[in-house]
Amino acid sequence: MMMSVRRFWKHPLLNSLSNEERNVVHRAATGGPIPADPELRRAAERLAAQHADEMNHYRGLVLIGGGLVLMVQVVAAVVTSVWWYWVAAALVALSIVGYFSWLRRTRRRVELFADRR
Repeated sequence: MMMSVRRFWKHPLLNSLSNEERNVVHRAATGGPIPADPELRRAAERLAAQHADEMNHYRGLVLIGGGLVLMVQVVAAVVTSVWWYWVAAALVALSIVGYFSWLRRTRRRVELFADRR
């Protein structure tokens, strides 16, 4: 999910919109159809851009922290030969890859909005 429901409904970019318009904007910002209304399209673009900026802020932390946890899991798996350390290492690796693929997807969404202006 792009952002928690509580943060989504209280987001300052969406204060002037009705509940239905908020749903349309949220769907558009997270990969749904782009609305025809220019006001909703701009709100969805700003929401997606802000989320991409927030994710980009934590990129280094995810890479370094996730890399360290992954390294510890792999070393533990090699040293102890316990199979579930390999499972844990695979899950950490998938989490890191998922984070960066979601960041790339969000950036592409912002570029798509910019192309539709």
